[in-house]
Amino acid sequence: MNFSGWQARFRRLQDEDATWRLLRADNAPIILAFIADLFAEENEVSFDRARIALDTELERGRELGYWSSESGAGTYLNQWIRKGWLREMDDMLSKTDASETALRFCRALDEPAAGTSASHLRIVQDAVRDFAVATNPDLDARAAQLEQQKREIQRSIDELREGVSVELSESEQRERIREIYQLASVLTGAASHGERSEGW
Repeated sequence: MNFSGWQARFRRLQDEDATWRLLRADNAPIILAFIADLFAEENEVSFDRARIALDTELERGRELGYWSSESGAGTYLNQWIRKGWLREMDDMLSKTDASETALRFCRALDEPAAGTSASHLRIVQDAVRDFAVATNPDLDARAAQLEQQKREIQRSIDELREGVSVELSESEQRERIREIYQLASVLTGAASHGERSEGW
């Protein structure tokens, strides 16, 4: 796809995509903060509960001077539903793909690259170790390195068979998932860039 094609695609997304519209909204920080907080513990929240929570935040915003509109929370919630930022079914609200994507994007901007760096570091360490084994002219040393890896794997197997298992906490699980997602994004982007470069 050439420049004109990409421009046409991105212009269409700018006009039509709910995520893009949310990120461009004048009150995007307030909307995103409310959605993130409302669904921090649950995937679904009743419309009435959301309305009460938003009314509380809007009143606080008026007192602090960053919110001037006198419209009620119900008005805004219905607007956000129509815009595709919230989903309503049987008087229950949930996030949409658009709000999920916008929140994930903003969190990624605000998080340090430590997760990605840690992922890359493990890959580099594994690659260096494998390279050292493969290129070491000392066959005994290569065998010793492989035996060490074998012992480490066997120790992990033995611990599992003995019922010893180190469970990841929820935060550690989320961090691992984030690392996988970030690493996959980097690798996918690198592959796409490589394909494009070969075409030039």
